[in-house]
Amino acid sequence: MSSLSPQILSLETHPANLLPELCPTANQYSHRAIFHNAVVVALRVRPAVLSDPIPMFNPRSIALLGAPNFRDVGGLRTAEGRAILPNRVFRSERLSSLAPADVVMVRALGIHSVCDLRSEAESLRHPNRMPPNWAGDYLHLPIAADVRARKTVFEPLIAKPTAVGAREVMESIYRSFPQAFAPHFGYLIDCITRPALPLVIHCTAGKDRTGFAIAVLLSALDVPIETVFADYLLSSKLSYTQVTFDEVAALIASHIGATPTKEVVRTILGVDRTYLQAAFDLIDESYGSNAGYLKDACGVTQKQIVKLKAALLGDSPAAG
Repeated sequence: MSSLSPQILSLETHPANLLPELCPTANQYSHRAIFHNAVVVALRVRPAVLSDPIPMFNPRSIALLGAPNFRDVGGLRTAEGRAILPNRVFRSERLSSLAPADVVMVRALGIHSVCDLRSEAESLRHPNRMPPNWAGDYLHLPIAADVRARKTVFEPLIAKPTAVGAREVMESIYRSFPQAFAPHFGYLIDCITRPALPLVIHCTAGKDRTGFAIAVLLSALDVPIETVFADYLLSSKLSYTQVTFDEVAALIASHIGATPTKEVVRTILGVDRTYLQAAFDLIDESYGSNAGYLKDACGVTQKQIVKLKAALLGDSPAAG
């Protein structure tokens, strides 16, 4: 099944002296990298074409062992039928646990910029692992409104130590996102519209802060709301490690004074439509729409939106 993201065909290694023979007519979706100065790693991909039949919602995963929630935003379509171009914006969890093969893949994808939404403490505790000699742009936009950054966030769980209380926690977090992100969205859009792509937007798990940021960006591109939710909910199809489960369980226990049930931890670690809906409901109540939020709360201009669409969208579909 094809998509607008490049289709990975193989990952091969070759002696370095074969470099001139590899990908002699490389296009924008063919990449080469030298690994340990001795072996050439060639990532062969088939370029996407807009005529490809694609499902409305494709996971567009890049298959990183240490970041399974890493995926391309490209391939989603706007209400007018225009497709978001592949290899422009990726979304992910933290990049601190990348395996050696993952690092090679990140280099092969040509990642130019990394936008880290984690707090300073999170970033210092789990620094990203980038390719050796990576000279791209690192953009730190710390969003404090996160389950790991606010001590009072677990109060509903003290009264209701169940999945119901956990959902209230998550909905409260998401309602805080519009205000927390407002000072940063204009700068983020500027970063996307300058020659700094491909760009990865990530937080710790790649589902909450990243999920909200991507949802607002997709809305700014006029992607239908149901497509926005479908992309957000793709994170629910990915598993998390036992280490992550234990970390979150310990964090919850430290705030509620008791060992949380597995159901509570799974609820905190998951994604649910009601979480993102809580953020959108607050935006509608306060600003009337996502467009109003970007204009009035974030100070984003129409000129910036036009440049954003020019940077990320393919040509309009043919009429008729």
